[in-house]
Amino acid sequence: MGYIKGARGLRQGAPMSPYLFVIIMNFLGQIFKHEIVASTGFKYHWRCEKLAISHLCFADDLLIFFDESVHSAAMVRKVMNSFYDYTGLLANNSNILQKEEGK
Repeated sequence: MGYIKGARGLRQGAPMSPYLFVIIMNFLGQIFKHEIVASTGFKYHWRCEKLAISHLCFADDLLIFFDESVHSAAMVRKVMNSFYDYTGLLANNSNILQKEEGK
């Protein structure tokens, strides 16, 4: 009874969450595939090259695999920035920043 104020997004544990995760990660995979084909300097991680694996998604985690070259890292950053532009989802860099600061 009365007015129900809408909120942005879904709550954790909502029935649609797993489906939306799969759809969004599939979209991220398409961006990776497009950029890898367009890039001339991207190199896969040496253990992932044979199967052309650039990333793996499971549960609520994402693992990205590439060699240690600056060009490959820049391409991955470009993909993540494009993903943010399309979806508004931003990678959490807090662990990376803590490691760089020596914490």
